[in-house]
Amino acid sequence: NHSLPGDVLVDLNDAFQFYDKQQEGFISIAHFRNILHNFGFHRLSKKEIDEEMKKGDPDFIKKHAIAFDEVKYYVSYRWQKSGKEDEARECFKLFDKKDKDTITGHDLQQVFRTNLDFTVSETDIKDFIAECG
Repeated sequence: NHSLPGDVLVDLNDAFQFYDKQQEGFISIAHFRNILHNFGFHRLSKKEIDEEMKKGDPDFIKKHAIAFDEVKYYVSYRWQKSGKEDEARECFKLFDKKDKDTITGHDLQQVFRTNLDFTVSETDIKDFIAECG
């Protein structure tokens, strides 16, 4: 039994509900694959995903629809396996656009200017860096 952080679980439920418009409790495998892509499986090929799904359910390939509990199981399994690290790595890359393996105050300022609706001062950046260590 694998758990997901609350915000990830809410996002997963929202994604499932988006595809389960008739509220039948099931979504198509194609929609399931879309969810998987958005929740950490995007670097895996279809074959790799199928192999991973078969580990949890040998009959997965024969399915035409999947319930939320199964979706949650697969996503939480992947999250525990490498999702936390993948998410952190992708977040880091948002700031480290030149692949220097380091983030400078200038990198922070650039991303903040692009993505925030308010100004972040140099003092704010220095305080942020100091707090992060």
